Amino acid sequence: MRAWTDRFGDGTPDFLRLTDPADQAAFRQWFTLIADYQAIRPKAEIPAEITDCASLLRYSYREALKRHDDTWFVTTGLRLRRCRVRFAPGAIGDAAGRGLFRVRPGGFEAADATNGAFAQFADAKTLVERNAYLVSRNVREAQLGDLLFLGNLASRRRGTR
Repeated sequence: MRAWTDRFGDGTPDFLRLTDPADQAAFRQWFTLIADYQAIRPKAEIPAEITDCASLLRYSYREALKRHDDTWFVTTGLRLRRCRVRFAPGAIGDAAGRGLFRVRPGGFEAADATNGAFAQFADAKTLVERNAYLVSRNVREAQLGDLLFLGNLASRRRGTR
């Protein structure tokens, strides 16, 4: 039975969190592998949904949570057969369904699973504000898969550039 809890009060339900360190490491490896692969492909071979940095993040996140079987490799075009990454993401990917990205503010409530609080799409601002958290301002502390957001979000919130 799924627990409808949000222990951090950040809007992400606990069942969507990777709590096992091995799963966290595997997700980071899959996420970066997928993003790197898409970034180096010729434009004509990149999935049509990838049009900017935010869409690359969304795509890589979703694909990292999928089962990586032979069908997945054929579908994505990833030409890696001997991958040391071990990850059984089905439970999270299946539980999340199509809406992996938090698009409404507030802590998680059970009704959020069906009321549109999560969506398949989130723009860059929503990814930063509702689907990521600050680890450090020191780039030397970044780990594989950490995201670097550049820009002056504070001035955008005030309406200046």
